[in-house]
Amino acid sequence: MKKAHYILFLLFFSNAIFAQIIAPSYFSKGNSKFDSKDFIGAIADYSMAIEQNSRFAEAYSNRGLCKDNLMDYKGAIADFSKSIEINPKYASAYFNRGVTRYKMKDYIGTIADYNMAVKLNPNMPNVYSNRGLAKSGLQDYQGAIQDYDVAIKKNPKSSKAYINRGAAKFKLKDAVGAINDFSKSIELDPKNDVAYSNRGRAKFSINDFAGAIADYKQAIDINPKYGDMKIGNDSLKNAGPDDNSRLAKSKKLNLSANSNQVMKITTLSSGIGVRSNLIVSSFENTKIMELDPKFYEGYNYRKVYIDNSQDFKAACDKLDKQIEKVKTDPKLYFERGVAKGKMLDFKSAIQDFDKAIELEPNNEEYYFSRGIACMHHLYQAAIRDFTKVLEMNPKRLDALVFRGNAKVYLEDYAGGIIDYTAASLINPDYAILYNNRAVAYIELEQKDLACSDFSKSGELGYAAAYTAIRQYCQESSEIKKKPNSAAPKFFQKK
Repeated sequence: MKKAHYILFLLFFSNAIFAQIIAPSYFSKGNSKFDSKDFIGAIADYSMAIEQNSRFAEAYSNRGLCKDNLMDYKGAIADFSKSIEINPKYASAYFNRGVTRYKMKDYIGTIADYNMAVKLNPNMPNVYSNRGLAKSGLQDYQGAIQDYDVAIKKNPKSSKAYINRGAAKFKLKDAVGAINDFSKSIELDPKNDVAYSNRGRAKFSINDFAGAIADYKQAIDINPKYGDMKIGNDSLKNAGPDDNSRLAKSKKLNLSANSNQVMKITTLSSGIGVRSNLIVSSFENTKIMELDPKFYEGYNYRKVYIDNSQDFKAACDKLDKQIEKVKTDPKLYFERGVAKGKMLDFKSAIQDFDKAIELEPNNEEYYFSRGIACMHHLYQAAIRDFTKVLEMNPKRLDALVFRGNAKVYLEDYAGGIIDYTAASLINPDYAILYNNRAVAYIELEQKDLACSDFSKSGELGYAAAYTAIRQYCQESSEIKKKPNSAAPKFFQKK
């Protein structure tokens, strides 16, 4: 071998050896940062590991988990897919990709990934329970129950599996079977408010009203967010996936390319249903957290509006007569729609706003007001109206916030966060949007980001945020409350 070729060979060989040593080192650093929830820092380390070893399947999978936690779901799926391309027998990568696809509501893709995970590793924890959730998403409740059966057989102490099986049974009109499952969940976890809430609704459906009330009371005692519960609602809440992130770990620098060592990452449970106390509102209830200080009165708002309802009715009567004389004035329909909205007659209010828009289709206030009326409970329609407003006025803050709220109602948490973030760029001092964005982060199990937003909201004057901090962030009792600003009445005309 010629000397020059020999030197090149040695350099290549030395670089290859160096890469084999340095890549696992970056990988281990990335794992440490992941454990401390420094996902951006972990991505940098995993990327360095991949740069040194482009066939490092575990590094791709772990980087995908970081992206998933940062809600970069497309990026996460790309990394999981690359990991599977390198190692087609990597069960955990299929599992992780299935979790991300579930968050994107790609239930068919989720099930396909879980099927592969089961085929490669039938004893993988949580895969059957999670696959059951995906099947429920496709309304295949019988198939979901079969998966929950297996999950419970493998882990008889899984409170969440019983809740989810109970919810599926309830969808199949098996209220008694659902009650039995919720009862078992409560036996395993007596502090599970979701199980009490679901059992209460199931009891209500079979006319066991005393039992339902007792369960609702217990749910409220455990978690006050159930104070705004709508009795008779037939949709039960799933408990959410169990410990659904799997991080490849290495105790050695020389990691095998086919290693299946995994570690569960514990995150804030999505089963707490925090939305209903912090963001979700209903005009059927008598107590409510403030959703937005610009439009809601607060806890006793309904009494205020009922007390003033005679004034609004008189206004409607007057407008009825004016409309009879002049049927082509959009402002009259708009005024009557506002009055009907204040009387909580949202269906009629929407009809009046429809007419106002028909007569004057380029008035953003008409679309905005109809969107507000649609927030009870026509959320897709509300989103369309707020989107129309934003097409006319891209920097309209309240339209961004309310569109974000509607998206969160529909469990499009990432979409809600995008709108809240855009609103914060327009007005960085708008306290309520940080509170609402925090709620969306909690549903996506981003506790650190949520607590940061709750803190920001409180600092800006939204006192209710401190309740959330105490409940979910375990902040020091030394937090100083700032007074909450007065809230104008709902449906305030501009």
